[in-house]
Amino acid sequence: CRYLPSPLDRTNKAMNADDETEEIILESDVTKPFVGYAFKIQDHPTAGQVTYMRIYQGMLTKGSAITNMMTDKRVSAKRMVRMHSNEVKDVASAGAGDIIA
Repeated sequence: CRYLPSPLDRTNKAMNADDETEEIILESDVTKPFVGYAFKIQDHPTAGQVTYMRIYQGMLTKGSAITNMMTDKRVSAKRMVRMHSNEVKDVASAGAGDIIA
């Protein structure tokens, strides 16, 4: 398959941030805590610097604060977009299975 599978099609696992020996099964449920994976950073000619992110669990809304687990710093999602070729579309929220920038 050339595309990322939907989180609904696979069993996705994560490590507990407090106890890295514990594995957690992620659920594609918007009521669960947010879990996403930033997989690409790009300088876009019209949108500026964008970080592509796959949402595995929960929901992200514009203005939400998320924690970078590598640095333990909180960052704000000031603008969220969906990229379609050269077209940039603003979105107010995204849930499990979505890829946003």
